[in-house]
Amino acid sequence: MTMRWIVIGNEMIASEFVSKLDELGKLSEWVKNPCDEIGLKNDADIAYVSIYGRRRFDVICELLQKGYNVISEKPMFNSEKELLEAKKIAEREACVFGEANTILYMPLLKELKSKMQDIIGNLKFMHVEFGSLKEENIGLPVFRKDKSGGSLYDVGIYALTIVQMFVDSPCLDEKSVLIKHLSGVDERCSVQLKYKDCLAGVDISIRNKLDKRCIISGDKAYVDILNYPRCDKAKIVYPSGEYIEVESGKTEDALLYEIQGFEQKVRNKDLNDLEITTEVLKIMDKVRKENKLDD
Repeated sequence: MTMRWIVIGNEMIASEFVSKLDELGKLSEWVKNPCDEIGLKNDADIAYVSIYGRRRFDVICELLQKGYNVISEKPMFNSEKELLEAKKIAEREACVFGEANTILYMPLLKELKSKMQDIIGNLKFMHVEFGSLKEENIGLPVFRKDKSGGSLYDVGIYALTIVQMFVDSPCLDEKSVLIKHLSGVDERCSVQLKYKDCLAGVDISIRNKLDKRCIISGDKAYVDILNYPRCDKAKIVYPSGEYIEVESGKTEDALLYEIQGFEQKVRNKDLNDLEITTEVLKIMDKVRKENKLDD
């Protein structure tokens, strides 16, 4: 059965997503400027939300109440509390919801995760970077608190998601330092995370360039992944210095994997990825609280 999609909003990568859905013959409707009450056609199975800021949470809840399965651009929620509220609605309406985070759907990352212990042995350490040199314009959403701006919400969501995906256990301790932008959002942030058997370091920024790089290290080898949000290649490096390169999927098909993957979750009524999203939001809540980002 072909699933039909509606797109809500016209921000972030909405137009790119619409183009892919249209190409696949799955687009039912595009509501570019949603008002307070969203009137929608009834032939769609899934709603994709691409709206900045606090309004996004209200729209997600409204769509779930109308019986739509919902996938939203990252960050789907601004706090764990919002996620738990939406989860109650989804469970009541028997709907599936999830974050439009390509990390959760890239074939290479799924394959590496399934074989990680065989590849690197016991996981010991992760280091993740993502620095995006945004235009210095405080009118842009990334520099506005009311639009969920700042490095944590903009790029940190990717870095923390890949850590949580591979560690696959609750964070036991977290320490962070950051520098705020003049607009009040977090411009640069370093987060240190402690898990049961692993340490992880995350460095993110919205005003200087860093590689989108993830290193996953064990006692047998380490894996080096570049462009991890849409990766299709990785390098496995051994203590001798020898390495092999592995490939899976295609970077340019990232949105296709996201569409296909979420449709499968809807068919299976699968909410497993919410465990990753929940842990990420818990970490972000702590970082934001200890650095008084929401004051």
